[in-house]
Amino acid sequence: MNNSKIFYLFLRYFFVLLIALFIFLFPLVLTAPTALSVNFLLTLTGESHLINNVIVYNGVGIELIPACIASSAYILLFLLLFSVQMKAKDRIKALVFSIFLFFIFNVFRITLLSIIIKSPVFEILHMFLWYFLSTLAVFLIWILDVKMFNISNIPVYSDFKDLLSLAKNRKKLKKSKRKSKNYKSSH
Repeated sequence: MNNSKIFYLFLRYFFVLLIALFIFLFPLVLTAPTALSVNFLLTLTGESHLINNVIVYNGVGIELIPACIASSAYILLFLLLFSVQMKAKDRIKALVFSIFLFFIFNVFRITLLSIIIKSPVFEILHMFLWYFLSTLAVFLIWILDVKMFNISNIPVYSDFKDLLSLAKNRKKLKKSKRKSKNYKSSH
């Protein structure tokens, strides 16, 4: 592992730190496009109006709270893609692909739930889609990223392994330099 790889490794984790520091921005950035998209799809099936982050669909108010926006899923995709070694161009493509795909999934999830909001199965389906299907969607998107962008290392683990190997190699190098120095001074 050379110095430029170490620099890029720290740069990637700096971005991870930035994501953690600005985590509150995700719902702010994602709420409007999500609400607008859901509202558009709902107008195709009934009467729908958008007032800030509340969709009034067929007379029922549906507030899109941060949990609806699924910010944590987007953040997890960001973290996964920044914690693996890949070319910057591929990372950008993977980020755009992942965010777009999850956005589409989430818009359809919210739209479906909005359509069946008066149904007796709403609560069960809501919990199933929120906990299970959203998690499965993130997992499948990650698998697609791995396949499409040839990701061959394990998030965080591969970086840690490389740093550990680097530390061991530097230690060996120092030992061999000392032995070489001692050999030269004794002769």
